[in-house]
Amino acid sequence: MIKNKIKVTLFGLNQNHFLQECQKHKIAIKNYVQKSRAQSSFIVSDANYKKLKSLGLFDRYSVKSKPISGLKFWLLKLPQQIGLLSGLLLSVMFTIFSSQKVLKINIVAPNDQTKSEIIGVLKSNNISIGTNWNSIDTSKIESTIFNSIKTTSNVSAKKDGSCLIISTGALSATAIRTYPIIAPEDCTIESIEVARGVANFEAGDLVQKGEIIVSPNQNGQIIASVKIRVYHQSSVAVSQFLHALVRSGSSAQKTKIIWPFQSQDFNFPCAYEQFEKETITTNCFSNFLLPIKKVTVIYHELKPAIISEAKATEQAKAKAKSLIEKEIKNIDKISYKEREQNGQKFVDCFAEAVLEL
Repeated sequence: MIKNKIKVTLFGLNQNHFLQECQKHKIAIKNYVQKSRAQSSFIVSDANYKKLKSLGLFDRYSVKSKPISGLKFWLLKLPQQIGLLSGLLLSVMFTIFSSQKVLKINIVAPNDQTKSEIIGVLKSNNISIGTNWNSIDTSKIESTIFNSIKTTSNVSAKKDGSCLIISTGALSATAIRTYPIIAPEDCTIESIEVARGVANFEAGDLVQKGEIIVSPNQNGQIIASVKIRVYHQSSVAVSQFLHALVRSGSSAQKTKIIWPFQSQDFNFPCAYEQFEKETITTNCFSNFLLPIKKVTVIYHELKPAIISEAKATEQAKAKAKSLIEKEIKNIDKISYKEREQNGQKFVDCFAEAVLEL
């Protein structure tokens, strides 16, 4: 059994007299530390602590004591431990509960009528506070609201902790089309949502250029969101980057003072067959009161150089990518392939992008 031990802090003068009295009455104390003339601390058993009190050895001192082991110590600690464990248990239970249930639904809509209609759609699909998350498909919610409420656009449903957030925008007049949605090029349907009109394809279908993706309804109207994935390719020969003109290190320069309204660009005779021109312009006066400038023109001599095949290949890849970027934006997938043809090396670039029609 663990014995009760008490840590005692003794305040008062004549600490040695206390020690002498303990020895006289054969009272064992441990870990005695005298911090100053008027303060000491030690550890004593519960039985000896009671004996010290009964003998009146504490009467001339100020005493602070606290259990540090044994039954009394744990009884004092018990309320704190119970409170801590209870709080931890409640926290775990709430976390588990909130991770499984919808505790809040936040609807962001352009007006109260749309908000009420969204609430009605959710109720008809058995979605409310307390619904299990595993029975909720946010993609299905988006599609259901989009198809049920004809005045909405850009429907978004997402989980944020224990909250279901649904946001939607108002349908603008420009969102109503009176003409069919046609594939601008060969593509794959990435996603398609039709509120008005007739969908002729589904997500994942291959569509050829010119085919009608969505046709107008009987009233000649289309309200739809269509995204397509397009595929582009370009090829560049590596050989065109194997030779380049680089600066040889030789240069010639000339400086002129340029007065107001005088052209800052000038040339001078140069003996180099090929060169690169650099112009450096500075103000003659730091206060800018006199707009007089000093212009230095430098001609850097260029000499032919052979570029390593690895560097030329990287430059060919960059060129191939830039050719595709002139045709499509927002590239989300890109890959390269190197090949040989008729003894010449080529870099093929394959890119994909998602376009909204």
